[in-house]
Amino acid sequence: MSSLHQSQARSNPSFDGIHQKTSSDLFAVHKGHLAWAEDRLHGAEAQCVKSFWYKLMSGLHYQFDPTPFLEHARKLHGEVPVPMAAQIMVIAKLSIEFRGRVSVLVWESLACIAVQTEASDDEAASIRGRQDLLLPWQEVDAVLHAIAKPYDFFMHVQTRFCEAGFLLSHFGECGCCIREAGPDKIRCYLRDNLKRPATLALMKHLHTEGKLLLGDELPHAASPAS
Repeated sequence: MSSLHQSQARSNPSFDGIHQKTSSDLFAVHKGHLAWAEDRLHGAEAQCVKSFWYKLMSGLHYQFDPTPFLEHARKLHGEVPVPMAAQIMVIAKLSIEFRGRVSVLVWESLACIAVQTEASDDEAASIRGRQDLLLPWQEVDAVLHAIAKPYDFFMHVQTRFCEAGFLLSHFGECGCCIREAGPDKIRCYLRDNLKRPATLALMKHLHTEGKLLLGDELPHAASPAS
């Protein structure tokens, strides 16, 4: 399945200029993983994993478009619920804050969670195996696993959601949602001088989690629920 951004218009020239100036290290990560995979991945596994990696890199050229997610929310609910609209706004602002440094696939995956999962007081329902998400569930899962690996980046993302009264929630079997933050508040911002190394680390973990989730089917293949 194609990523949503592949059907969208390319970003404007000024954005492309930002992208070209800031992303050479991200492409080096991609090339390194392709070189590593050359003699290690074969057949269907290689095709699946590399397809995800290519989507990640293609996504550096695009800005997040909330329209498909808001339209889907309207189909589900008749109108966009206020919490969903607020969550999409947080994602849109994050996509601008990290433009040219974070693949749009990350923001699209979070938007899938915003409009297609339900928050609860208990562990959220799993998206594992779902065929109705706006993105393949494995790709969404890979993103959710990867964004929590660079701690500084993840805490910054959680802080932005918490400012709006929400928190990202993700459990081992890919139970995930965006829930109300409650009385507790997270305030842990990523310093500007750390945004480049943090997003570089994120790209490495996105590639790695793509291999684990789409190639090895871990951790799900090792789960008692398999």
